[in-house]
Amino acid sequence: ILVEDEEAEIIISDILRTYLPDALKRVSIIPVGAANVVNMFEELYQQKKIPFKVVGIVDADQPELKPALKLPGSHSPEEQIITDISEKNLWHLLVGFLGNDVVIIKREFEQIRTIINHKEWLQKLAEKFNVSKIILWSQLSSIWVRNCTTNEQVNVILEEIKGRLSPN
Repeated sequence: ILVEDEEAEIIISDILRTYLPDALKRVSIIPVGAANVVNMFEELYQQKKIPFKVVGIVDADQPELKPALKLPGSHSPEEQIITDISEKNLWHLLVGFLGNDVVIIKREFEQIRTIINHKEWLQKLAEKFNVSKIILWSQLSSIWVRNCTTNEQVNVILEEIKGRLSPN
């Protein structure tokens, strides 16, 4: 499974862990860079020009890139996850992990959403709560996959992975 970056790798791992756990033993999730690189590999696979199976998955905020699939949502992963957790008021799920009460967590996450460049959000939050950016992202991704996605949203990805894991 080819994705753009480490953030998408974590999301796909969480989706598989939640909905298709046996697949985690049979796939590798590899960040390869820009969406056009992910799409290029997906095209090469579909044209039977590479000797291995590939599922290319780009971020949801990418323009329509056929044949690559998209992550659930319509925004960048950072924006989608933080917004969805905020809208569902799931701050209580971060209390133990961040060691703060709900009011502080909610305030910090809502304040971070005022920064225009969403690529800065995770690092700034990690600094505020004195945690690793990747560990924070893993926690947010896990909460999001389990509480904010639906079977319908992830089914396209899951069906494609199941199909490519088949022996044909």
